Amino acid sequence: MDLYYRLNVVSFKLPPLRERREDIIPIAMATIERFNALIGQSVSGISPEAINILEMYHWPGNVRELENVIERAMNFVTSGLITPECLSNYLIQRVVGLNNDTKDSQQADNPFHAKLRAVQKQIILDAIELAKGNKAKAAKMLGISRSTLYEKMKA
Repeated sequence: MDLYYRLNVVSFKLPPLRERREDIIPIAMATIERFNALIGQSVSGISPEAINILEMYHWPGNVRELENVIERAMNFVTSGLITPECLSNYLIQRVVGLNNDTKDSQQADNPFHAKLRAVQKQIILDAIELAKGNKAKAAKMLGISRSTLYEKMKA
């Protein structure tokens, strides 16, 4: 108990990462530098599309989750930049809304949602290409039903 009171002399509140969006990319870049040195990689940065996804995610796991996402992405990098294809499916699904079909008038006017729709479209096209045109297989890769894939393709 004495240790707790000694450590509790100075306390401060650190807001969660979702309230410090401006810190996401600097933390991600520092993580890239750390893992480049640790595992001998040469990742140079993050693509603008991947940055959009990282900034739109709500980060319930805070910095530790961001570091895990970056570490995982670094294992899938093919070009030197972390791209949306390198990011976890669960992250992309939550940000892009592959499992969330809610639409309202505010989203139509929001430039961020237009960017997300463009990223979503590209992810779907990439999945279809990777599945060699097999839409059922592409839907399975994305974690959605085939009918949802067709709906997303129409939008």
